Amino acid sequence: MKKWTILLFCVFPLLFGCNIPLLKKDPKSLDSKRKTRFDFFRTVCFAVVYDDFGSKAAASRFETTWQEIHTMLAELENSVSVDKPGSDIYRFNEAKYGESVTISPATAEIVAEAIKIFQFTGGAFNPAVANLVDLWGFSPRLRKGSDKKAPYDRPQNEDGSFALPDKRYVAAFRRRSDFPAVELGRNRKSGFTLMKKARDIEIDGASYSL
Repeated sequence: MKKWTILLFCVFPLLFGCNIPLLKKDPKSLDSKRKTRFDFFRTVCFAVVYDDFGSKAAASRFETTWQEIHTMLAELENSVSVDKPGSDIYRFNEAKYGESVTISPATAEIVAEAIKIFQFTGGAFNPAVANLVDLWGFSPRLRKGSDKKAPYDRPQNEDGSFALPDKRYVAAFRRRSDFPAVELGRNRKSGFTLMKKARDIEIDGASYSL
């Protein structure tokens, strides 16, 4: 069961050919090209490029930069995907109370920013809500039709929705969404680490962790 959900909204408005002659051109004279992919995070990722596509070099700039974006997105998914086995966040979600997992610098940077936003919003932004996401029927296992079942699962309606969940689970999972119990650390041997500092909760004999 996934314990931590990361929401990534990826939009890349890019201006290429950032040399002095191009920047001096009227923006209205620039054309745009777009590439869209569905390879990452089970959502749409696209790049919109504004350039002087009357120049032969512009096409090359566009393709080169798109490949850089594609590589970056692949690295991010390998680090923070919640449903890709072996990713940093997947391994953290599978860890038990008190365990720590080694994470990449990219994951550490994302977590550090998430901590800042959590604190700035007074907890309104909370990445540690995967149990609630699963409870309400929005998790990857339900979208993919996984064989994994949970005690709180409800039959899916014809329109794809679900009946409201049991209030016991809602209350318990809200308490379990304890992002401050996720500790980002660093040491010389293993680099960056994430540790779970919240104990599991139990409902009707089943255990649920952060």
